[in-house]
Amino acid sequence: MEFDNKLPDMHEIELLELIEFTSQLTLDNNSVSDNIYAQLDELIADVREIAQNELSLTARWDAFKVLFYDEWKFSIDQNDYFSVDSNNLFCFLTTRKGNNALSSILVHHLLSILDLEPQIIDFPGPFVIQLNALDEQKIDPLNGKIMSRHVLETFVRGHLGNHVLLTDEHLVIAEEKNIKKRFLVSLKQACLLEEEYDIALLLSELLLNLLPDDPNIIMERGFILQQLDYPAGAMEDFSFFIEQCPEHPNSDVLKIHIDKLKDQTVIMH
Repeated sequence: MEFDNKLPDMHEIELLELIEFTSQLTLDNNSVSDNIYAQLDELIADVREIAQNELSLTARWDAFKVLFYDEWKFSIDQNDYFSVDSNNLFCFLTTRKGNNALSSILVHHLLSILDLEPQIIDFPGPFVIQLNALDEQKIDPLNGKIMSRHVLETFVRGHLGNHVLLTDEHLVIAEEKNIKKRFLVSLKQACLLEEEYDIALLLSELLLNLLPDDPNIIMERGFILQQLDYPAGAMEDFSFFIEQCPEHPNSDVLKIHIDKLKDQTVIMH
């Protein structure tokens, strides 16, 4: 799939299309070779072949695990989990190493082809995939292993505190909007860590298309604009946050930022 220079409508774009689009944004040369698309087409064709050859849903799941994790060797890179590359679909196809949000979206798409009725759980921390066609089994998209209730509770405690017990509230199926948001936020944070502020700004615009007038996203965009030496835009975003959230602790900090930006604007002139 190829995209023009316009940002997509976040309410209309499919999940797989979203990770394709953002992956194009974050490639160094901003272009994707035909070979990379051929790999994606090959992977999808292999999954469709499983759908044709295996009538049993259990057999389809077993065949998919062999294909995705053993033959293609997709996995997680613990040493590079938060990088821009770990959020990039085309790097994932090339290196076979990615992170949870990216792999969840790809695995979800592929398992849908197999009629396994996958759904992504809005789990604290990493995404978990639920296979509705297989008795709602919960799986880790990065290795295909079934996640027992004990394992899920361990993850919950790791992210929310050792006193927290697993409840049904932790296993709510994610709305597509929340999946898009969590992926975009993960990628934006990676861009900020690597000082890719231009791309981070575009991702902020995608987030605001999805969640218009969200004060936190606008505040974060203000800091990005500040890094890009656009003080007027930064002040406008900070002022919006202060107006919307006057009691928030960040508002006092932002007022100091605005004063400094005013001084910088005077000096620049």
